[in-house]
Amino acid sequence: MKKNILICSVIIFFVFCNILHAQEIPKKDSLYRNIKYKTCKRLFRALKTGDVDSIKGYISGDMYERYKVLLEQNEAYPDFLRNFYRDAEFKVSSVVRDADEIFVDIMIDFQGGNQSTTRMRLKKEKSMAGKNIWKVNDMVNERQ
Repeated sequence: MKKNILICSVIIFFVFCNILHAQEIPKKDSLYRNIKYKTCKRLFRALKTGDVDSIKGYISGDMYERYKVLLEQNEAYPDFLRNFYRDAEFKVSSVVRDADEIFVDIMIDFQGGNQSTTRMRLKKEKSMAGKNIWKVNDMVNERQ
């Protein structure tokens, strides 16, 4: 009897812990599509075209503070972005929910075969139009 109670307790513990951990969002899920198409793809397009006004609409928090001077005062930054990302291909490789945050792994393939992987932290905020949107709050790790 004690053995059965112990086994049940262990099972309940692992099930409960698993629920609390981050969960990958399936590609067919509407949240995945929303983040991919309404935030990531639009941000990627703004980066490739050097549209700093659009970029400002998709970033916030630490990310905005880190790039504020470049976005608001550096007149050469749009040209830099256009040249840097000219032939780059952006791919969303995974979207993971952890509490009220979303983590998105991005693969960037550059011309010449170089590749970069970045994990972005997104939070739900209001867009300039007053609608809910997922904005990039921070790059939590960048590896090349």
